[in-house]
Amino acid sequence: MFGLSKLYGYAAAALGVVLLVGAYTGFIYSKGAGANQVKNDEARAREQQVFLTKYQERVSENAKLVADKTKLAEQVGKSHERTNQAVAEQRRLNAKLGRLRDHYATPGSDGPTLPGGGAAPGVAAGGAPGADLSAEASSFLLDFAEDADRAAAYGEACHAWITQGQPQ
Repeated sequence: MFGLSKLYGYAAAALGVVLLVGAYTGFIYSKGAGANQVKNDEARAREQQVFLTKYQERVSENAKLVADKTKLAEQVGKSHERTNQAVAEQRRLNAKLGRLRDHYATPGSDGPTLPGGGAAPGVAAGGAPGADLSAEASSFLLDFAEDADRAAAYGEACHAWITQGQPQ
């Protein structure tokens, strides 16, 4: 019997050693896996930081573009206001002074003519050099000039917006 209890003692010691070695191996493995997890987490954190930096740069660029767009919209508004004031002033002067004149109308012709020889429609013939345009012709030309002024102001604003974002 004495031999059997020694055997149990050796078996218990061996089992204890196996359990300790297994626990130590598990600890080392888990520590290694944890280190790999930490490395993976650090790599993900760096990737996310790069992404966040790029995102912040894009947000900043978009904010700048919105500010530029707002500034240009204000400039276009001011340009339209100046155009409207100029047109109103022209209309006021036109009403005060009378109709527009065709300076190329010549006396003694069958009607007023342009330098190229073409007739000027809507021109009242008169004996003095040049002739007054009819009210309809004056109104048409003023409206046409107003549209041209608005188109020019819009074109200038578009050109400024396009060239503003490009390197000088």
